[in-house]
Amino acid sequence: MPDLPSPSPDLRTSIREAVKTDLSELSLFGDQIPKIRDLVLALNDGLPRELPGVTRANEAIGRKRFDGVAVADYRSLILQAKLLGEEVEPERFVSELSELVTAATETHAGIVFLQQMIPSIEMNAPGVLSRLASALRLPLREPLDPEDLDQEVQHFRLVVRRNFAREQLALQAAKDGTRPTCHPGPNGGWANDPHGIDFTEDGTVRIHYQANDQSFSWESIGWGRYEVSPTGVVTQKPTMLIPQGVNHSIEVDPDHYFSGSTAKVPNPKDPGEVITAAFISGVGAKRSFYAPADTFVRLAEDRDLHYWSAPIRVTTLETFPEVNGKSFVEVRDPYVTQIEGQLCMFLAGRLKDEGQAIDDRSGHVAIALLHPGDSTDITKPWKFHSFVYEDSTTVTDGGAGIAECPSLLRFQDTRGTARDLLMYSAQRGPEEGPLEGRPATEAIEGIIGRFDPRRGVFQSRERFLLDYSGRNAVYAATQVIDPLTKQPMIAYWVRVPGDNTSWQGMHTLRTLEYSEDGPKLSPHRTLTALRDEVLVNKSNLVCSAGEIMDLTVGNQLDIETTLNIGVEGGVAGLEVLASKGPGSGVRISFDGTGVVVGEGYRDVIALSQDFQPQVDLRIVVDRKIVEVYADGKALTQIVNQSPQEMCAEQRMFLFSETGSARFGNLAVFSLRSAYH
Repeated sequence: MPDLPSPSPDLRTSIREAVKTDLSELSLFGDQIPKIRDLVLALNDGLPRELPGVTRANEAIGRKRFDGVAVADYRSLILQAKLLGEEVEPERFVSELSELVTAATETHAGIVFLQQMIPSIEMNAPGVLSRLASALRLPLREPLDPEDLDQEVQHFRLVVRRNFAREQLALQAAKDGTRPTCHPGPNGGWANDPHGIDFTEDGTVRIHYQANDQSFSWESIGWGRYEVSPTGVVTQKPTMLIPQGVNHSIEVDPDHYFSGSTAKVPNPKDPGEVITAAFISGVGAKRSFYAPADTFVRLAEDRDLHYWSAPIRVTTLETFPEVNGKSFVEVRDPYVTQIEGQLCMFLAGRLKDEGQAIDDRSGHVAIALLHPGDSTDITKPWKFHSFVYEDSTTVTDGGAGIAECPSLLRFQDTRGTARDLLMYSAQRGPEEGPLEGRPATEAIEGIIGRFDPRRGVFQSRERFLLDYSGRNAVYAATQVIDPLTKQPMIAYWVRVPGDNTSWQGMHTLRTLEYSEDGPKLSPHRTLTALRDEVLVNKSNLVCSAGEIMDLTVGNQLDIETTLNIGVEGGVAGLEVLASKGPGSGVRISFDGTGVVVGEGYRDVIALSQDFQPQVDLRIVVDRKIVEVYADGKALTQIVNQSPQEMCAEQRMFLFSETGSARFGNLAVFSLRSAYH
């Protein structure tokens, strides 16, 4: 440590002022770096060398890396120095600590890193932990048992650290004018696969997802959670599941929590009671990533899903027998549901010939069905039943090298007929080229058919794509029945890049309806609920050949129209996000055989007929995300515009290249932000 003076009241005042400046500018690593770093080093002098976070904070600040945890570390030093530098009675100490918690953001981190203080405070002044939890709006198990205090404090500290880090990242993310705010997701940090979706009684969607609350990259993966109200408002919730395998043996807990699902299951301690269980795909350092990933289950111990039992492994390498000389590898992403009273687990993987190297991407993808080994205790090992689906196309023939995120859902079509929708995400490596018959190296496959849970047989009837993006814009979808519409709600991971400092990844929600015309996708009701001002409302707008109509709108829109090009050979459409004039935005054109999105590298929705003069379009524009719905199909495209371009006055152009085109019932709505 440098030879600096011990903390003094003047020094503490100086650093408090530096922090205030930092907060007001919403930036840690700006011009304040040298001053704050010197002050932090000074505050360290005289404090315990092993004080948690000291080394990491100083290193991160020295690298000028924006990291939510580094922010938490450095602010914790400030608070600890202040509290350790003053002699106070326990009552006054508790009072001051509570005031600090409720008064300033930087004190959140102080709670996280008071490694020795919190237990001693609670023992000497019972109730302080509850007050801190209340001030931070975080869950705490009560009443506290002194024997469980250390474990409870450790969990509380983990939750606070991740949530505080996310808040810091959210402050930075809020400044990014290209970040979509009409799509759901975390307000900061990394997000990918949505899973474990359920609903409250009023129709609020509760979404769990792969999350890194502490950074904008795919690491330290746990399960995050947020809710989307019927009015479309997104509310962040405390981190749901935090793996501790990095601190413990992975025989107890994996070091990452990847995708999975939640399900209503009988309570093993009281089979007459129904509780929520989280089924998790966990990969630990002692097991190859290419081998069958172990599946863990954790049981919810409260209705709000704040507290969970310890993880229990329910599938292993030995769960899957050799089938016809083939081994099942790269098994992952448990989806658990109940069909005809039978609990079913679906796991995706790949069947390959015995003897081939385990990391050789040969063979073909398959989806396995498992049932509980004990119908009254789902924490006992599950048993393999059968493969409900196998893709006949091998990797060599253009098939997927890996399948992920399987799900199977029973629903009613528009005639009231029961149908089953099997979904999974297929993937090939970039060097392997696009999937056979698909526009990209990845695709979300949907198969309508009929499933018999007891025989373990799925009869396929109709295949379709859940999105026509040619650039892997969406992936890892899952599904659940929306209790308000009684139709499947499908949640997708949108691979929208962030600002490389504070956020990355969003989600999109869609409704699927099935009729005699086949599947039809549309934006979920929570997106429609965000409609605000009517910007354009024209019942019949005609655009002549070569004409371009200029409309000033914005960068967050919901557009509906019926576009008619009249005769074969016509081409007409819209261009959105065109701040620099025609040709500068995202072009969406219709030629009677398909809807083309973009120019240069183009994404295409092929229509179901050879030629049709008219198409119903719905287009959702949310800054970097543009979604196009046509002929029951959906296509997502990510927009690459600078913050200056995105925040400029945005215009929309209507055009017709040949012949007259009619835009019937053209309605353009602005969209409110889902984040409050």
